[in-house]
Amino acid sequence: MSIIEYFILKKEFLIEMSYEDSLKKLTTKASGFTVEEMHYGKCKIVSDFSIGTAIFNNYKSIPISTKLSLLFINSSSVKVSLKTEPRIEIFIIMVIWVVLIFVQLISAENIPWWVTLILFPTIFLYFHQVYRSQEKSLHQKVENHLKS
Repeated sequence: MSIIEYFILKKEFLIEMSYEDSLKKLTTKASGFTVEEMHYGKCKIVSDFSIGTAIFNNYKSIPISTKLSLLFINSSSVKVSLKTEPRIEIFIIMVIWVVLIFVQLISAENIPWWVTLILFPTIFLYFHQVYRSQEKSLHQKVENHLKS
């Protein structure tokens, strides 16, 4: 498993309905998420509520989201694939962490080692867990909506 795969959540399941019915079901309003960019059986699902997400571009946050694709299996069955993308906030924390380690090694700056050995890994793990739990919740909401 690569380092990038650690930050990606994947889920697949089958639904017992036609491909056309599954597309219609996706376009009906569901509680907790919104469907965006629908085309050719692929879309982006965005959570209606996200905690701890970064704010860019005039205070617009980047919400928790997942990519959904529908695969026709037969006339009464569709395979649904959900896949998240790595969060930019996690990579920003990692870059700051690496820069801080580099600064500690080559400069005379007096930055305590506990900051790089304990604080940044704790921040990293905390935010990864917050995002992962929200992504799992979003996947479960989508699955429940399509199977209802």
